[in-house]
Amino acid sequence: MLKRLLFVVVLLSPNAVTYAGQAVQSPEPATVEGTIEPLSGSPVRLLYPSYQLIQGSSNPKKFQITGHQVRVENTSGRTIRRLHMKFVYAQDVGCCSSTRVEVVDWLAAGESRVLKSSHFRMSWVAATNYMTMTVMPTGSEFGDGSHWAAPRSAKYPLFAEALSLPESHLIIRQCTWVGESYKALLNPGQTKIAAYRLGVVKDAPDGFDLRLGNWIHLTDTDSRIITDESASLSPDQLFPREKYTFVMRNGKTITHLGGVAIFVAELEFIDGKTWRQNTSRDALLWCN
Repeated sequence: MLKRLLFVVVLLSPNAVTYAGQAVQSPEPATVEGTIEPLSGSPVRLLYPSYQLIQGSSNPKKFQITGHQVRVENTSGRTIRRLHMKFVYAQDVGCCSSTRVEVVDWLAAGESRVLKSSHFRMSWVAATNYMTMTVMPTGSEFGDGSHWAAPRSAKYPLFAEALSLPESHLIIRQCTWVGESYKALLNPGQTKIAAYRLGVVKDAPDGFDLRLGNWIHLTDTDSRIITDESASLSPDQLFPREKYTFVMRNGKTITHLGGVAIFVAELEFIDGKTWRQNTSRDALLWCN
């Protein structure tokens, strides 16, 4: 006798989850309004910031952010080649936060566009949703090659140890501060470098300053990764890092050192050509 097997196909909606043999409907994503950090001199206007939030069906205390968006309007009167935007999710200002950097390319004068991203997930467990989202432009490169960098505030200090400079032929892959000294790993590009020197910036709410270091001459035996341990910039050339203290939700305080970063200032190549970084504040900090 032939035994017949019966296959049963159960169609569940995309938001349905099965627990212990029962289909449980997952909650629909909720839209939560965000806030905009006002910045003087900004080349764009931001409107309607929000993020998508789902509350767990099996654990009501578990939350997950699944995306965010904001409308960006170019009010600068000129073409923006690249705009850097920062989305800051925070339980407490200055700490216990997560930052997402988004980029908008080629925004014509007067053009308005919705910047929308759903390529990340962030989950946490809490009794209620107390995560805040703040959106701000951090810098832009215009079609004519000029730049704008957001003014620095004590609320959002410069915490990068080294600046990212897209035009540089020598990239700082890693930088570590040890007391008042540093250790940097430098990665040359395709053009062979004969010598380099670093610079250091201090960017704080009360002002901007920079210093240039000493020239370091390389030899043919130098590897593809160059280690600079306070060679180009001696400890007495560095700016002391500032202390930034934040009060957490539970009343405790946390302190970070920041406000100072190094960068590649000048290069000499073995073919005799040279490269020099534009050291204006806007050019140095528009993408940092």
